[in-house]
Amino acid sequence: MEIYQLEAFIAVSETGNLTRAAQMMNISQSALSSQIKALERELGVGLFIRQPRGMQLSRVGEKMISEARAVVQASLQMKQKAMDLHTRISGSLNIGINTDPKFLQVSDISKRMTEQMPGVSLSYIESRTFETSQMLRQEKIDVGFHYGRIQEDSIFSLTLSMVDICVVIPIGMAKHMEHERIETIATLPWVWTRHGCPFHLEFQNRLRGKNLKLNPVTEAVEENIVKELVKSGTGLALMRKDEALELVREGAAIIWNGFEMKILLGIACLEKRQSEKIISGFLNALKEKYKIS
Repeated sequence: MEIYQLEAFIAVSETGNLTRAAQMMNISQSALSSQIKALERELGVGLFIRQPRGMQLSRVGEKMISEARAVVQASLQMKQKAMDLHTRISGSLNIGINTDPKFLQVSDISKRMTEQMPGVSLSYIESRTFETSQMLRQEKIDVGFHYGRIQEDSIFSLTLSMVDICVVIPIGMAKHMEHERIETIATLPWVWTRHGCPFHLEFQNRLRGKNLKLNPVTEAVEENIVKELVKSGTGLALMRKDEALELVREGAAIIWNGFEMKILLGIACLEKRQSEKIISGFLNALKEKYKIS
């Protein structure tokens, strides 16, 4: 029996839904389902009643959930005590964030760092992917989130996850455009950026391969500004699929079916600083969060 299996048991019991529990634990739904089934096999009991609308604790599950919480809590206390036995690490860490804090789950990161390094104060600083390397070298930030690969020997980067990117079309331009060819899509007005954004560069490379050019009418770097410009009908844009789906639900845009891309989300620091205790502890906290071995 593993602690992560008990954490999965608790997460599903609290949400009543595999999808929401998997998002909360930052793992796939299939991985979460496998963990629950493995725990049930090991215990020899069914912990949940599977229903069309979600997962409900079985009678056995209701009796065992408090035990699971106690074991998980005891393991956290043991980790904390072990850390307290060592010399307390104190200091500060400046973290560059390249996208919205909710997407990066900044609150969860802060909680993990408080548990593991209570003597370290965290400062979150707005950064952009194309600025990350320079800000690290200038020591404006100690670590920085970024999209895409950083091809510099002096920079260490840890891949955290892959992010879905798509093209969104304002609802006012959307009629019959969902399945339109890229030749037509390129001629429409676009909200664009020329600041080395990895997914903009990749999309531009695909256009060049077809001898096509975009029709940019407005430039924007901040994701929230891009979102508002799409909602106002200014033009098409590239954005994370989770943001695009929000616009779809609001009835403000549709997603064009002709383009899909995954871009990596990573965390970077100077190679020479990777082994520093605070930076190393932060990287380990992220490895634990993103289930990186």
